[in-house]
Amino acid sequence: MVENSLTGKLRFTLKNQFGEPDYGNHFDCQITDFKDAWTNHPDPDIDLCAMPIAEVQKLTVEKTSKEPFYLPLDSGIMPSQSDIDGLIGMEEVKMIGYPNGLWDELNNMPLYRKGVLASNYKFDWNGKKEFIVDLSVFPGSSGSPVFLLDESGYKTKKATIFGSTRFKLLGIVYKTFLHHISGGIYSANIPTNQQNIAVSSMPNNLGLVIKSERLLDFEQIFKQKLESN
Repeated sequence: MVENSLTGKLRFTLKNQFGEPDYGNHFDCQITDFKDAWTNHPDPDIDLCAMPIAEVQKLTVEKTSKEPFYLPLDSGIMPSQSDIDGLIGMEEVKMIGYPNGLWDELNNMPLYRKGVLASNYKFDWNGKKEFIVDLSVFPGSSGSPVFLLDESGYKTKKATIFGSTRFKLLGIVYKTFLHHISGGIYSANIPTNQQNIAVSSMPNNLGLVIKSERLLDFEQIFKQKLESN
């Protein structure tokens, strides 16, 4: 959780001599005034924030003499209108994250889960740039990216595509739906860290996801910051 955080730690797997991840060899970058290192989305109702990593990358090199390994995701992997128009519904999706704070700590690896689109991605859920996935979402899943990934072909409304890979960033998880033992259903924010919560409820295996296009709203903010420096 970024809000009101005083300090934070970002762990990066380091690159080996071939530019590949050197699993088991990582660097913990300690950041003071953690909440101030992030930029909130300009719309306070959108639960997204972003951090430029140039300084983090520089610090990692200074401390380890090695580059941190990461795979940049640019706007090219966001679904185009043509991609969206071709969706047939209930596509399988993948999520990468840390449910209940679980992860491979030794190798610095998250967990991978899969599910399906539960709402029609072509429409904005209840008028917001959001959609729902049928996928096990637990505390720790907030901020997890949701991908459309087909590696050996896929179907669209117009055709069946053989032997091609489709890889699109659909959005970022930020809420789950909980079912009260008494029968009520409500949506709840997902804490990013594992916590003990005394509530008699259980997850409905549904996640609320912010569409990836809202990430583009940060571009102008960071551009203005660069121009002012």
